[in-house]
Amino acid sequence: MQPRSSIVMQALLTTAALCLFAVSVSQTSAQTPTVKQLDRDAERARIEYLKQLGNLATKYDEAGETERAKKVLRQILDLAPDIEEAQKRLDELEERIFAEQSLEVEVDVAKSWVPTGFLVEKDKPVRFETTGTYKFIVNSTLGADGLSTADLDHHLVPGINCGALMGLIVTQPKADGRDKPKPKPGTPFLIGAKSEKRPEATGMLFLRVNVPTGTTSNGKLKVKMSGHVRRATPSP
Repeated sequence: MQPRSSIVMQALLTTAALCLFAVSVSQTSAQTPTVKQLDRDAERARIEYLKQLGNLATKYDEAGETERAKKVLRQILDLAPDIEEAQKRLDELEERIFAEQSLEVEVDVAKSWVPTGFLVEKDKPVRFETTGTYKFIVNSTLGADGLSTADLDHHLVPGINCGALMGLIVTQPKADGRDKPKPKPGTPFLIGAKSEKRPEATGMLFLRVNVPTGTTSNGKLKVKMSGHVRRATPSP
């Protein structure tokens, strides 16, 4: 049989352990956050993350990495579309490229597709401003019925006004064998007097006016391009 003092000690230790357990459970319950508290923490974390992204966009812009800065600003707007300051900064960066980068070329309307020597990039905006006029002469003898549109050949691109300036992007596919792949022309698109386009592919830009075979065109148009456009080879 255990001594009475030993039994009493065990009872005291057991009681103390139960008290400590109860206190621990009580403290744990008191420390468990509520859903509202968690929501507040989540909102604070979101706001802090957006601030960090804003600072990152600023640093990218200061380092001359405009495209990276725009990418970060788009991330902010994806998370919080209502932040007007982010949209304003993005618009400013988008507009800056049009002021900083511009090139000009003359288009002889008597020729077919004229290579500009300029490269454009897929989905990156380019603005076009065209000035000048030219003569458009139909070298055909017509009767009272006129000229049927069904007689116009494939040289006239449908869906684009007759005589309007249009563009075409020619891409160079990557070689996957011994034979060098041929350049691949895209779909002609309207440029006109003033427009902004996001190219469907990266490649060399060609220009011409949309006139059918059997006509004569005389004159030149001057085309100013700004934005994401660059020379195919550095100018001397």
